Amino acid sequence: MEFEQAKNTLRDGYVVAGMEVVDEGENQLILRYKNSAFLVSEEDIQEYADSESLRLSGKALPGECGVVSVEYREQVVQPLDPIRWRHLPPLEMGFVFGTPDDDDLYVTIGAPSAEFLNYFRFDPAYLEICLERMERAPDSDKPLDIRQGFYRLPTVQVHNVNEKDIDGALKRSSAVIDYCFFELSYLKQLPVGLADEWPARRRLGEDTFTFQEDVAENLLPMPPADFNGDVVAFYQLGMSSRIPVLQYWAYYQVLEYFFVRTYDESLHKGLADRLKDPRFKPSSAQLDRIVQDVVDHLDAADETAMLEAVLKKYVDPAEVIDFISQYEAHLGEGLYTKRRRLFGEDIEVRLDKDTVLENVARTIHALRATLLFSSDRFSRTARSVSYSKISESVAPEVPLMKFLAERIIIGSAT
Repeated sequence: MEFEQAKNTLRDGYVVAGMEVVDEGENQLILRYKNSAFLVSEEDIQEYADSESLRLSGKALPGECGVVSVEYREQVVQPLDPIRWRHLPPLEMGFVFGTPDDDDLYVTIGAPSAEFLNYFRFDPAYLEICLERMERAPDSDKPLDIRQGFYRLPTVQVHNVNEKDIDGALKRSSAVIDYCFFELSYLKQLPVGLADEWPARRRLGEDTFTFQEDVAENLLPMPPADFNGDVVAFYQLGMSSRIPVLQYWAYYQVLEYFFVRTYDESLHKGLADRLKDPRFKPSSAQLDRIVQDVVDHLDAADETAMLEAVLKKYVDPAEVIDFISQYEAHLGEGLYTKRRRLFGEDIEVRLDKDTVLENVARTIHALRATLLFSSDRFSRTARSVSYSKISESVAPEVPLMKFLAERIIIGSAT
């Protein structure tokens, strides 16, 4: 792209975005947005012109903050342990895997490239974030470099992919990225993962479902009951994680904590009734009846039955129906009430007070089994579901699990 064409493209793009052209020189632009002025410098314009190749050949894959071409891939990365990363060197300091040259594949992790930033420069989602940052720009006597408003997140960059098509490049680069992430965790103790969307959009609270409004005031009541500290710890773990799989698993632990004691309550009651009966005698026949009761109870025990027992004890079916109704209205689709095949099992939640908890238990167990077992011990094969597909499938399921964990924590309080 020629320099003049690049300048015109930048000018027109920012005007459409709501900026005003204050001055247009031969080699620069001065724009105004809200109360601040911004400079599009000669260097910036030239960088935009030089990045045309990626804009023409690349595709925004596999998420909204990644780009891949047959030769190159770049995608935002995020720390998997955000608390610990506050005390470690930032990713922007850079890591290199392999030897950078013009022929062989190598990988870098560090600050985003100019090509990456210019690829997404006028992407609606990315531009919205940048404009919000520019709106908060400090007052200055001279225009600020507009690139200071860019939202810069560390990225992983795969160079010299050399594949024939985008699909091949995506597949090869994904495998290489996985290897590099393992090395970074193993050799530097720095766990990172790929981001599928711009994290700032999540921080801004967009598209977040809220079943009950947060309490506005800061004067909070003393807890009216004693909550179980062990399950509260699992709940806090889920609340502190940004990874859907870990969130789901932490909330599931709240439910699983009560499996045995809740399921065994019916057995205990039955045994107690037998022993309290004045006709009970410690004869062989009657003792055999007690033994058989225990054996039958253990034979019938499975995780789905235990999960259902916990839900029935602590959760009001009407509240579950209300939650699912509101959540599906928020999503604009019948995530639970529409029949679907979830990792090999047909699942449907009917919003009926007599069956909703049973249906929810089956849904949870189907997903839980996939998260826990990476291989099938009965078919003697590894599961074919990829981790990325599991993560994508788990994210919409987290709000219901969080809601159930909250109900159980409150319901089990003494």
